[in-house]
Amino acid sequence: MYTLHLRATTTYNSLTGATTTYNSLTGATMTYTHNTGASMTYILSTGTIKTYDQTTQRSRKVPADVVVAPELDTGHSEEEPLPWWDGGQCRCDGRDCTAQVSPPETSSSPVSLNFSSAGVGGTCGRRAWAAGGGQRVVSFSLYGDNPEYWVGLDDILSQVTAVYPGWRVRLYTDPRGRDSVLCPLLGRHAHFDVCDITNLPPPLGNLSLLLPSMWRLSPLGDPQVAAIMVRDLDSAITDREANAVKEWLSSEKVFHVMRDHPLHDIAVMAGMWGARWDGDPARKMPTLMATLRDTLFTKGMGRRGYFDDQFLLTAVVYPTMKGQVMAHDSYLCGRYENDSKPWPTQRQEGAFVGARRYKKQFQNEIIRQRCPRECRPPEHPGWLYC
Repeated sequence: MYTLHLRATTTYNSLTGATTTYNSLTGATMTYTHNTGASMTYILSTGTIKTYDQTTQRSRKVPADVVVAPELDTGHSEEEPLPWWDGGQCRCDGRDCTAQVSPPETSSSPVSLNFSSAGVGGTCGRRAWAAGGGQRVVSFSLYGDNPEYWVGLDDILSQVTAVYPGWRVRLYTDPRGRDSVLCPLLGRHAHFDVCDITNLPPPLGNLSLLLPSMWRLSPLGDPQVAAIMVRDLDSAITDREANAVKEWLSSEKVFHVMRDHPLHDIAVMAGMWGARWDGDPARKMPTLMATLRDTLFTKGMGRRGYFDDQFLLTAVVYPTMKGQVMAHDSYLCGRYENDSKPWPTQRQEGAFVGARRYKKQFQNEIIRQRCPRECRPPEHPGWLYC
């Protein structure tokens, strides 16, 4: 179940005279334009957009999936203070700025930059944009108030440095109120970028209405990015995963999917896949990736189903993956691909990739089931737990 922040965020754009209010308790977003008296309200419970035009005094409802979420442009100039998550000072509201696992509190930080006027591109923000081209990105979404989704973040950032040297980590979230958790991490980890989902560089803009677990797909097609790995915040980065990724990156395959549990019974596990477009001299692949992302975002607007991201990835992205994917599969080999590969390392003590290590309920979760002989490496038929 997705847990949303129980607070409202209001921004005013002095250039357009528009006020945008997002109420995460009700899931409603309302944009009111003072100059024209027009308003638009997104209603989560009914999945509709309600519009009202004061000039004609008419209102109408339309399905939410036919409306693209508006870009949030706050009209901030470069002279105004930068938000703490994008290069500004991390004050942590005057508190001792140390990592905490308590629920975040409301922050008074400035909303964001006007990226158009600041000349910032990409799909994250100023800090990520300044890192230049050719980035390899491990991408996460953070939403809700459950500390189990950020308690392992410091550990994950250190693991990425150790097993994926040179890779950056992007966290797609609404950073307001998360300064006590994220400020220390920005200071300790130079490869860490926080991406404000309410105001991403154009054309992405405000993704508040998008299924939150899909925010992390934003780097697809980013002109500054060469590869992306999509991961879950409640799962640790392990050597077993890193060895599989190394095998993928040494191949010519564009996509990578991993399945490492009998219940990983879907073509694309939402937090266990990746894509690359660094081996594309014609530069056609970034456009394809961006098109896939845009299609996913259109279909993901207003959705909140727990497995909706996996269903959409399987429906939208997997058909493109076929023939271009390396799939490591320890239990369901041959079900989705004829050429799925065994994992390059033997399973240790029942551990598996994708385990929810940072959730207390699943900290000791292991696999006791032997993997099928056909899923074991041909040179290691004795790997009963492959």
